[in-house]
Amino acid sequence: MKSLCFAVLIAFSIVVAAISSGQSSAVQPSAAANAQRVADGAYRDGLFVGKLHRRLGRQEHIIWGRWNSAQDRQSFTEGYSAGYGGTLAR
Repeated sequence: MKSLCFAVLIAFSIVVAAISSGQSSAVQPSAAANAQRVADGAYRDGLFVGKLHRRLGRQEHIIWGRWNSAQDRQSFTEGYSAGYGGTLAR
């Protein structure tokens, strides 16, 4: 009986570890992706503006007019959404 309980406990621990390790990699971006975002000026600008708008109580409103390329505008939008709280519908 004691060995059965021990075996069930081990099996349960393995299942929990497998599930939690699979979720963490799906939810968190890789270190390389984070480093790329930190180096992206449009993303950092959007992050700053999003945090500022949230802190001032302003409504979500993207003002990416100074970013010319589609990639920069996308990066700004992602940064703004992350800074404001991730509630922006894309």
